[in-house]
Amino acid sequence: MASDNAPVELPSVPDCINWETVTSKNGNNFEVGRLPKTAAKGLFNDQKDPFVTASITRYYLVDYGADHTGTYRYMLYITNTQHYDYLFYDQTGDSYNIDTWSNDDHYVRYNSSKPTILFITGN
Repeated sequence: MASDNAPVELPSVPDCINWETVTSKNGNNFEVGRLPKTAAKGLFNDQKDPFVTASITRYYLVDYGADHTGTYRYMLYITNTQHYDYLFYDQTGDSYNIDTWSNDDHYVRYNSSKPTILFITGN
C-alpha cells in the first residue's frame, strides 16, 4: 500500500481484464484478473516499498468502501518480474492465489473482515 496517508489517485481498471472466479482456502470466492498480452501498460504509479524479495515491483491495495455496490470490496494490484504461483495471506489467515505465468500486471478482487496482506509465499 502507499507509504503515507496522502490521497492517492487510483489507476482505472481497464475493461479488457480477463477475470476468473476462484475459491480461497477458507471457502470464500475471489477473482484473479490478468491483462491480455495486447493491453496497454501504465496503469500504476511505482511504489516506494516494493516487495522486492517476492519479485513484486509495484503494488496497491484498493478499498472501494463499505458503500461499494460491487461484489468485492478490495482489489490488490501487483506487478511481478518473476513467474511465481503466489499466495497472498490477509489478517484473517485466508489466502488468495495468483499464478503469474507472465511478468506483468495482475489483480485480485476479494472480501475480508481484515484485508491487509500480511505475507506472501510463492513457488
